[in-house]
Amino acid sequence: MFDFKAGFGLRGVLATAALCALSACGGKVALKPAGLGAGDAVADGEQCTEAQSAGDHEHFIVGWDEGTRTALETAMGRGVAVVAYSCAGAKVLPACKVAGGYTYAKVSPKTQLVEMKDARAASAALGGSLQMPSEFRAELSQGRQLNLAYMLVGTFSTDVATVSRDQLSGRCDGATHFVYEAQLGAFALQAGEQGHAAAAASMLGVGAAAASMDESRHARTTDGDAKACEGAGNEPVESCRALLRANLLSIQ
Repeated sequence: MFDFKAGFGLRGVLATAALCALSACGGKVALKPAGLGAGDAVADGEQCTEAQSAGDHEHFIVGWDEGTRTALETAMGRGVAVVAYSCAGAKVLPACKVAGGYTYAKVSPKTQLVEMKDARAASAALGGSLQMPSEFRAELSQGRQLNLAYMLVGTFSTDVATVSRDQLSGRCDGATHFVYEAQLGAFALQAGEQGHAAAAASMLGVGAAAASMDESRHARTTDGDAKACEGAGNEPVESCRALLRANLLSIQ
């Protein structure tokens, strides 16, 4: 079982589509990135219902503010992490936990690019509009899109498949879900003009395309080092442990 306290910290310096075509990403054939439009937004704050929010969810967490991502990392180091989930997003309950822990599993490295073309699509992909930092919400309100490039190298998962309320320990008011699995690696999330997403490798700063990376002043956040991820093995690699996406299962 992986020791979060010893080796899993935030490295931030600030659906899905394309496998990277560059040699730095494994020489795979690139596909045209797919976009998420408003019609795909089935879990955003405007359309979400209480019944929908009560079910299981899987969302990118790269757009969460730094404090929320840090709280989740810390909670996963103390036991099985518990959150309060609503149509607005997830709130980590740091003083609530379930006995257990997380085990790391290596996966075949995957480099992908996701385009979120409007606020509703971003809300659906990121698990609630209120999860996003204000600077990204401001960019979306001005008609820009969010571009997410990430390199996935492994997962943290727990063998706790079902949680009942009598298993909760600590201050658990409002608890609705627990984190069953989280994907990790490195990512770059950046706002940009409509229809002008950079290549995934360029956004991540790897390969020959890195030299052409957009140096615009639009909002941008990154976590993890994609170059470090290229050497990922059977154990998590230093600087390649950024949480990318979380699978939230409802508490019974």
